[in-house]
Amino acid sequence: MRAMRLSLLLCSVVLSGTLAAAAPPAAEPDLEPTADAKQAAYTKRATCKKTPVVGTRISKTVCQTAAERDAERAASQQYLQNVQDAAAIQSKSMR
Repeated sequence: MRAMRLSLLLCSVVLSGTLAAAAPPAAEPDLEPTADAKQAAYTKRATCKKTPVVGTRISKTVCQTAAERDAERAASQQYLQNVQDAAAIQSKSMR
């Protein structure tokens, strides 16, 4: 049984090599997206990921566009900067 699998694998490798050698590589057209297509994908195409929820094994699926992720990241960084500034001011006033 193992020898048969090995021979099938060997045959498929040989055949794929001969087919690849026989067919000339096709010239790929320039498929670079336009600026408008990039902007549309940035604002409209959502990507989803599963995030864990505290207290349960069931994860939650969160879908966001790249623009939403960037806005959330900027808001988080701004909040963190505000907290650090407030802590620095408070520590100076306690001296």
